Amino acid sequence: MNNNSTLVILPAHNEEECITEVVQRLKKHDFSHIRVVDNGSTDATARLARAAGAEVISLPGRGYGLACWAGGQSLSSGIKWLLYCNADASDDFKAYEEFARLAPNHDLILGARTHPEDRRHMSTPQRFGNWLAPFLIRRLWGHDFADLGPQRAIRVEAYHKLKMQDRGFGWTIEMQIRALEENLRIIEIPVRTYPRPAGKSKISGNLRGSVMAGSIILATLARLRLRQVKAGLVSSPEKWSYSGIPGTAGVPPSSLKSPDAVGNSSDAGQRPAVPGGFSATLEQHGLTLRRRTTEILQINTGKLCNLTCMHCHVNAGPKRKEIITRPVIDQILAWLETTNIHTVDLTGGAPEMIPDFRYFIEKLRTLPQVRTIIDRCNLTILVEPGYEEMAAFLAKHHVTIIASMPCYEPANVNAQRGEGVFDASIKGLQILNQVGYSRDPSLQLDLVYNPNGAFLPPAQEELQADYKRELKAHFDIDFGRLFAITNMPIARYKSWLKNNGKLDDYMTLLRDSFNPAAVEGLMCRDTLSIGWMGEVFDCDFNQQLGMQWKNGKPLSLWDIDPARLENREIAIGDHCFGCTAGRGSSCQGTVA
Repeated sequence: MNNNSTLVILPAHNEEECITEVVQRLKKHDFSHIRVVDNGSTDATARLARAAGAEVISLPGRGYGLACWAGGQSLSSGIKWLLYCNADASDDFKAYEEFARLAPNHDLILGARTHPEDRRHMSTPQRFGNWLAPFLIRRLWGHDFADLGPQRAIRVEAYHKLKMQDRGFGWTIEMQIRALEENLRIIEIPVRTYPRPAGKSKISGNLRGSVMAGSIILATLARLRLRQVKAGLVSSPEKWSYSGIPGTAGVPPSSLKSPDAVGNSSDAGQRPAVPGGFSATLEQHGLTLRRRTTEILQINTGKLCNLTCMHCHVNAGPKRKEIITRPVIDQILAWLETTNIHTVDLTGGAPEMIPDFRYFIEKLRTLPQVRTIIDRCNLTILVEPGYEEMAAFLAKHHVTIIASMPCYEPANVNAQRGEGVFDASIKGLQILNQVGYSRDPSLQLDLVYNPNGAFLPPAQEELQADYKRELKAHFDIDFGRLFAITNMPIARYKSWLKNNGKLDDYMTLLRDSFNPAAVEGLMCRDTLSIGWMGEVFDCDFNQQLGMQWKNGKPLSLWDIDPARLENREIAIGDHCFGCTAGRGSSCQGTVA
């Protein structure tokens, strides 16, 4: 483990008082690759880390494991080791020499905070948890760990074998248990931990943080053990024994709590999980879902796209052949003439790639009632050969642009959409600004954020402010609004969740986060979704699931009377939890 082949990863949340010192001290130890993962900070952590010479990845959401995971993405070929450190200047920097000495014969090197003086820096729940978790690991996995400390180094090849899943405080214990299961060469060495010179600990600094972290760690341990049970690798939970802890014989780890956790087992304001499917949930809350007056016609122009994105619910890609044809376009235009629908929303795929895209836009502009035309653009198409004049064409016809931009940091965008996509997206935004978008009041440019993992979007207003600040400061980019949209558990994104063992947890998250206030603003109430062959659906997500309107036979747009759409019952499924979780989600962002 030499310093040139080691990537130092520093998860950081509001560490502006410490981060400069930490980066500078690492540089004095000749570490040349330092990556600070700004974990939803509201202070100057990211700016100061960048000024100190670190690479910075900014995550809009919170989560220690999320930051650790994000830091380990998009690794260059020369990186052989990942070194995880604290961003609060509490680490034992002298230990890195011993790490390097031990590296050739080990895969995972753990720093154990065992010095009696250092234990005094921990809260009582922390000390109890740091005793209990290793105790349970010893009973269940047969290995003695002294600590679950954050200071650790792991060989990149070994890290990939672990397939880390946790995105919270269970990250450290999951890594240690998975390392045992993969038979990695593990060693613990004693390290010192020092009082942070400034700021406040996010865990030991308050009782609630300590209890929450401890509960999550124990729940992670239970999840990992249950996974072994389901795989038939160990006996069932009924046979587990915890006789070393008075009064806990036969109790699974998730039931064990610090005494301080009594009465604090759920977060304030959290909605209880609602049993059953989406239909039962609506009924339990006394809600119905029916159509109002149709204001938006959303047309999926097909599955052809120049990108293949992880989160895509359309399964779009460069080799797809499904695209809208001119006869279908003409039938849609003829139907639109008979309506008062004022907004046409073109999505895909990449709408700009269909052969008749310009024809479609020009014809829509001849319809007097159509005031707004939306192009859902992936930005990169604007820099593809043959599309150099597309931005000017869109501006000429005053087409509103809603563009996908998962983050304002390269690593996050490239992880979700492919290498090089961030740079192309930035260039696309700059081109749109140059032709007047967001600088001419009549040319609207909005952006879309999708989470790059199995979690809900953060607060839209705060995230918008971050986007505006970062894109303006670093790239002189202007835009109007930011829409934070929840990833739907269908198609390619569902496959990604399933392949990574996250589908059940993500569906539980969506169900547990159901917000009845979001139902009133759902887009299926006033938006009609049309497929590339003219099929009719309640929304674009229903479209991808094949939930086509029927009346004895499947219906196309030209089969329905626009005057008889109101109050029609909307087709629903459990995927609808995606639109009602948290603050709700629609093609125009949050709804509650």
